[in-house]
Amino acid sequence: MKIAELKQQVYVLAQVDTTQALKRKFKEFNSLDLRKTASWMQVLNSLQAKTQTAKVDELQAEVAAAERRWKQEDEKAAALNERLNEGLIELQDMQQDEQSLQHDSHALLDEAEAYLKTLTHRAEGKRKASLN
Repeated sequence: MKIAELKQQVYVLAQVDTTQALKRKFKEFNSLDLRKTASWMQVLNSLQAKTQTAKVDELQAEVAAAERRWKQEDEKAAALNERLNEGLIELQDMQQDEQSLQHDSHALLDEAEAYLKTLTHRAEGKRKASLN
């Protein structure tokens, strides 16, 4: 690879426009003789490694953020599940109460019908007695 091509790649990776800017930004390259192709290769390799490391760090941060979001969503789901279970238990209790009330109302209705029959029977007896 020609030195001009190497410089272009280095400048793009380093986000600089000149050799002086490169050396100001990256002090570790001050000792290199940038008139030589081997030095530019060394700079390019170093910057590529830094870029890869930065990308790995960025990906790791994204994964950690995603894991935190998943954990939060999991906690929300667990809380919602708990609320649903509590609601289900309450609904079952209400159904049992409803069944008990229905049973009690049927018993009261039966008792009222029996009492009405008794009253009707007595009234008929008194009416017959008064007619005689």
